[in-house]
Amino acid sequence: MLSNSLNITKKVTNYGLKSKDKKTSSTTNLEYIVKKINKLQLYDDTDLKIIDTNLIELQVNNKMIDYQNLKKYYIDNTQNNKLVMTFLELSITNELYFALEKLFWKFYKQILFIKPRIVCLNQLVKDQCQDHKLVVDWNWDEIEVGVFNNNALLKIFKFSFGINKIIKNLSQSLNISFEMSKDYLFNNLDFISYNINNLNVLSLWNNSENKLDTTNGKQIKQLIKSIISEIYITINQSILKEQNINNYQIYNFGLISKIVGIDMIFNELKNNHFISNNFIGDIDFEQDSTAFIGASLFFKNPEFPSQNQKFSNFFKAFLINSKKHY
Repeated sequence: MLSNSLNITKKVTNYGLKSKDKKTSSTTNLEYIVKKINKLQLYDDTDLKIIDTNLIELQVNNKMIDYQNLKKYYIDNTQNNKLVMTFLELSITNELYFALEKLFWKFYKQILFIKPRIVCLNQLVKDQCQDHKLVVDWNWDEIEVGVFNNNALLKIFKFSFGINKIIKNLSQSLNISFEMSKDYLFNNLDFISYNINNLNVLSLWNNSENKLDTTNGKQIKQLIKSIISEIYITINQSILKEQNINNYQIYNFGLISKIVGIDMIFNELKNNHFISNNFIGDIDFEQDSTAFIGASLFFKNPEFPSQNQKFSNFFKAFLINSKKHY
């Protein structure tokens, strides 16, 4: 996985269109034109390797167009047409791209596409929410948050804490070891069950007061809820500033989904959340596999190889995780 090398750039481009071929149809569908122009953006001669572009605004002859519903628009090929297109471009340096390409060639593999990890996660929920959205990726020692609007990545933020912060704070509050706290969080408790609310799930001898201190399931759930709420406050202050976090649909991915019944705690936070499934064993390796599932959805694009080749080519793809550069 790579360190944070992703650039997000807003680009405004002007185009003048008029067909010189008299045999050409008198009108052309605007969606077709935009797709062709969008492809050209990927090959701009710059110091950056553009890995994705998203159209966020379109004007045709000084008139704003609904760029999400282009099929119904046609332009007159006999007239001079002026298009003003605003794109958000995702890019990495050419130096980094060539280094990756060289690495893959050593294994006789070719890079089919490069997508940021956070964009792959958004693929799993892109049809559930089109408007304001936060995609939160909970890793072991960091949280990455993507701000999306109409499925276009506007910003990406990183926080230098992750699941380990929940475990550490739980450990300090309960006065138990980090490993014991981790074991309680992932193995010993089911937060979706009400049966543990009044059940003493932890007993520790208090030497200073010479008594046995007990903690029930409800107290632990409330403690974890307060830790997660604190994290959301940090996200709110750092990303959304004066905006209300409740105006955003929030989709949580990553290792947090390995906490059994965590959706119960999220529901109590009165926010709309989505908890993704991942592969068994992720928590043992302190990694999450969900982004690979999201990446596979890009193969539905007709521009990619045929159905028989899709999964044989899948691991030619390379995911950017903004974490470590090996």
